[in-house]
Amino acid sequence: MKANQLLANHLRSIWNQQSVQISPELFSQNDPNYQYRCLINEHLPNQIGVYLWADSEGNIIYIGKAGTLKTNGNYTTHTVRQRNLAPRCRVDGRDVLTADYIRQILEQGEIDSVTITALTFDTTRIVPAFFEAQLLQEFYSVEGILPRYNKSF
Repeated sequence: MKANQLLANHLRSIWNQQSVQISPELFSQNDPNYQYRCLINEHLPNQIGVYLWADSEGNIIYIGKAGTLKTNGNYTTHTVRQRNLAPRCRVDGRDVLTADYIRQILEQGEIDSVTITALTFDTTRIVPAFFEAQLLQEFYSVEGILPRYNKSF
């Protein structure tokens, strides 16, 4: 499913949409993790929201959220920018940074580039987890599967 198709039904809810494209050439430069951090800091908002990863053809490969509503009504301080800089998982006791995770996806050769699109909206009206769930449910109802890199729903 293409990112623009999925978002078409939700445009009224979205305040801002910002994207950055990550290509394999980024990881052939000196200090690629620094270059990745600079791109993310420059192009993604430091706000709570939802983000999509798409391949070079616009097909969604991952849907994620930044910001969790706590029981007291406040949000955790994770932002879209922070989520795309933070570790994704742990392997052999070490954190795997998002930059390394994206590098691994690109090195597999199935995807030419990854475009990260950040969506921000009125979090007093829409909870990020709910918006993420809506997007995942809509994707699943059309495709019959989750995006390639989403593990559960």
